Amino acid sequence: MPLALGIVVAVSEESLEIEKIRLEYEERRKDLQTLLDSSKSRECQLIALYEESRKLWIAGNFKALSELLDAEGFHYFRELKEALQRQGEKVVDLSEKLGGISRNLEKGIVCPKCDGVGTVVLEKRYERSGGQIIPIAKMQDCEFCRGSGKITLRSS
Repeated sequence: MPLALGIVVAVSEESLEIEKIRLEYEERRKDLQTLLDSSKSRECQLIALYEESRKLWIAGNFKALSELLDAEGFHYFRELKEALQRQGEKVVDLSEKLGGISRNLEKGIVCPKCDGVGTVVLEKRYERSGGQIIPIAKMQDCEFCRGSGKITLRSS
């Protein structure tokens, strides 16, 4: 009877740990989504500023161009172009990170207990045989991932 009780406790501890990991991933996804939305908004602002600045440049209205850029914290048109490029790269980077976290939440992650092997070492000892030292390991399936090497983070 105590054995059955121990299994229930172990399963609930594992479930709590998986839930903790899932919540950390959910929180990270939420933070990244907020950052991505903010970065996209800034990128749109920079695009609008670039288009307006470009029109002033083409029209030869350099005084108005200088005032517009100065009001936005830029000294040169080139600085605006560089900021726009960096912002675009930031949006792409955040999108890729968000996609990775979403995939992990959907498909699962490598088990942190067995590092994806599916088994854990219970006991390791060494024996001498013919002048060589031979490691002997007693292994069993990982209880955390049940031997699959992967844990699913999908909410039930």
